[in-house]
Amino acid sequence: YGETLTLDTTTSLGRDADITFDDAKMSKIHAIFQFQEGSGWRLVDNESKNGVFVNGKPISIFELSEGDLID
Repeated sequence: YGETLTLDTTTSLGRDADITFDDAKMSKIHAIFQFQEGSGWRLVDNESKNGVFVNGKPISIFELSEGDLID
């Protein structure tokens, strides 16, 4: 909690990604942040084995809002 990251218009996260995590449960490219002009940020599950969760619910694509918790 509380860490601030700077994202490009497309930023990946996972074990071998732009934002890296040393977690065996994560795929190499687990998910991707995408910025879309006019609608803001969305998070896309990159067909990860263990899924992506926002606010405790599984997602495939999710339009993010301030305060959303990515798990």
